[in-house]
Amino acid sequence: MTNISGPLFAVKGDGSRRVLSVSSTVEQGDTLVTADKTYAKIKFADQAEVTLKPDSQMRIDRFNFDQKAPEKDNAVFGLLKGALRTITGLVGKRGNQDAYRLQTVTATIGIRGTIFGAATCVGGSCGSLPDGTYVDVIDGKVMVAPPPPAPVPPGVSLPPPPPPILLTAGQFGFVPPAGPPQQLPADPGVNKNFTPPPSFQSGSGNDGQKPSGGDATAKNDDKAAPKDETQQDEKKDDGKKDEKQEKQGQDKKECVVR
Repeated sequence: MTNISGPLFAVKGDGSRRVLSVSSTVEQGDTLVTADKTYAKIKFADQAEVTLKPDSQMRIDRFNFDQKAPEKDNAVFGLLKGALRTITGLVGKRGNQDAYRLQTVTATIGIRGTIFGAATCVGGSCGSLPDGTYVDVIDGKVMVAPPPPAPVPPGVSLPPPPPPILLTAGQFGFVPPAGPPQQLPADPGVNKNFTPPPSFQSGSGNDGQKPSGGDATAKNDDKAAPKDETQQDEKKDDGKKDEKQEKQGQDKKECVVR
């Protein structure tokens, strides 16, 4: 956990709950639960970042990342309630591009190197908007498909699932509880109130930034100072040489007069 603005909990598979704070670690199988005014930001080992909106629940179903074994990458998350925004990490980019999945009640979302948002609307939680999964792509591409079908008894056949859709930067999608994924003509406004504190912004602060303005000028002045002193010393030495040569010339003249 890197940023938290209010109460945040991790619920284990057995129902036990613990309070999380900045620097707390979360594990596979944990469900993260934000309070009604809490934003929370999680950073994963592959450098992925997830920011949860207030009143949201996200389950970490599977996560495996080994720097030396891209073929073993695996990240599966479940957005049970609420909304999130994420900057995806190395999982899904350096090996199997299908190694990353975000699942909701109505959709499965895959990535192709992406910054995107997702919201799960159930029981009228999104006001007048229909229930379902809403997706907005900020950068990269997102593949949106219906969820995997439930197991059926042997001998029972199901119709083929509707095809997935590909969304690119600036596009919006929706997957209803029943029916194919669809691209929306405009922003439905699900995440219009997604406003985490400024401290949640990636790269905020001065870490890793080069000095600018007065600091840079001061450093340049410091570097130049030794050079100026050297030039002054050289001028002093030249002056001494001139005085010495002039004195020697006067001595020679005196010798001639005598």
